[in-house]
Amino acid sequence: MLLYALLAIGIFLMTRQMYFGGLDRDRNQHHLASLLCAVAASQPGHDRKEISTHLAAIARNGVERKLRLTHAVRLARGNVPPDLHPLIQALAKEL
Repeated sequence: MLLYALLAIGIFLMTRQMYFGGLDRDRNQHHLASLLCAVAASQPGHDRKEISTHLAAIARNGVERKLRLTHAVRLARGNVPPDLHPLIQALAKEL
């Protein structure tokens, strides 16, 4: 039984890594992360509607929308100042 549980966990982690690995190379995903950063930093010319429009164009359903937002927050985490990251997280939760 333990062996089956470990096998299931291994398959889950492999599948997750393959999917997130694909998202890491997706230009649309990086654009989503930069839009989140721009709106959270209140840069002129960017608003939440732009994020929603872009997300609607690249995500097929609600699950993929949430996954892409979560991954975009993760991408942005290493590229923004520490005080901006909570704003990006809050923005992603609102969307």
